Order: sequence, then C-alpha cells, then structure tokens
Amino acid sequence: MTRRIAAILVAVLVTLTSACELSQDDEMAPRPKRTVTKSPAPKAPTSVPVGQGEISPHAVVWAQDSTLHFGTRQVDISPLNIDSFVVVEGGVFFLSRGELWFTDLSRARGTGLTGVNRVSTTRDAGALRVEVDAGSGPDKVFAYDVDTGESIPPDQADPATDADLRGTPKRLVLRSTTTDGTASEAPVDLRLGPDGRYGVVGGDGGGLVVIDATTRKRVPLTGVVGTGFKLVRWHNAIAFFGLALGNEGEPLAMINCNMSRGSCTTWGKIVPDRSLVFESAP
Repeated sequence: MTRRIAAILVAVLVTLTSACELSQDDEMAPRPKRTVTKSPAPKAPTSVPVGQGEISPHAVVWAQDSTLHFGTRQVDISPLNIDSFVVVEGGVFFLSRGELWFTDLSRARGTGLTGVNRVSTTRDAGALRVEVDAGSGPDKVFAYDVDTGESIPPDQADPATDADLRGTPKRLVLRSTTTDGTASEAPVDLRLGPDGRYGVVGGDGGGLVVIDATTRKRVPLTGVVGTGFKLVRWHNAIAFFGLALGNEGEPLAMINCNMSRGSCTTWGKIVPDRSLVFESAP
C-alpha cells in the first residue's frame, strides 16, 4: 500500500468516526431546558390628565356605548367606547377596551394606562384608584390626586364602597292605621342617605318610595315616572338619582329627586337596546 492510499484511508475513517459522534440517538439526547420568563410588572405614568369641564361627582351621569350623558347634555367620544367610568371634579375617567382615558367633555386624552381591570374613586372623589393586570398574582394598584393629576401612594386612595354611593342598607318597621282604626306594622328595606334621615325604598327595582326615617312617614314626591326604580347614587343628604323602570323592568329614563322640593325631574331618556353604564361601584 502506498503512502498516498494509506493517507486517504485514514482521512475516510476520521470522517466516519466524527459523523458517528455527532449523530446521537433521540432517546440519548438531553432534554431542552425550559426557560420561564416573568412578565414585567406594569409601569404607570407619574401623572394623569386633569380638566376644568362643567361636571362634578354630584352630577347625573350615565353612558350608552360611546355617548356620555351628563345632566341634560351629552357628548359622543366615538370611536372609543365607554365600558365603565368614574366622575371627578372637572371630568370623567373611563375605560375603553381596558385602556384608561380622561375627558373634560371637550376632548378625550389617553392616560397611558392599559390592561386596566377596574377604576374607582375615593368617597369624596378626591383621588383616583386604578387596578392594572399584573400578568400573574394580584392586580397592581396605582393612585392619583384628581386635582393635580400627580401620582400618590395607593393607600391614600381607598375606593368608595357601595354604601358610600347608594346609601347604607337598613330595615325599618313602619306603623300605619286603617280607616277602621286598626293598627298594623310592616318592615321595609331601604337605603339611607348620607345623614341617615331619608331612605329610598325600591332602590333595587321596586316602586320608588322615600321614607323619613325620623318620623317613619312617607315623603310625597311629584314627577316620578315608571313603575320601578334602581338607585344609582346619593348626591347629598336630600338628593339622589336613579333609573326609572317600566312594567317589565325595562329602563325608561334617568330621574333626579330632591326631598326638600318633594319632586323628581326626568333628566334624559334611555335609548333601547344599547348598553347602559353607570359610575363604577364595588
């Protein structure tokens, strides 16, 4: 065998050996390592927009799709949609497909907050609370002063409760006397206003009745429409607003009632077959 032929045979053997070493049986191959990547914690802007719109937390406000109603007026913010909202002094913060926006009723501005699950305000509506999906675990909470728009510690923005907005639930026993002199007693469930004097019966769908809790007598009200009523919130100790309902429980109109005047006023009709949204509550 010549040296040239021997060299060629050695080269072939080296090549075959290398191929065998690189080609492994699938069962012998090490399993790929699983890499777990944590979702980054959501970041929030250091401030949110504020405004000087003619609106306050004491206004009658509701929304249908892209239309925001306030008092007897309305604004259209399409192509955005209003999924939930809160009212502050000078404007409205609202969610549209998980993104938080602000409007002073003249234009809508983004806040930079996305993936928002819930927006709320404190009892006095002085601070905004925003709960953002953190990807895993509990929501990340951010808070802002609504006067300055600046970020504040979340523990300074405890959200208003259902009782703060719709009044404290209470059961009273009412006494009455029939024409033949027979006395009777009947318990009623109502929602007391801020100072506990007046209470709304039927706030969850029954007929609207207002009771003076100190005298346990009915307060006469003119201007009531519909056969049912759903309480939205108390403005103050003597005034509240809510949704008038028809015979089948269908929404008819928003009405605003004042005990000092003993009357209710219709502030707007409800458009049938369109989503109806009230201020966010627990």
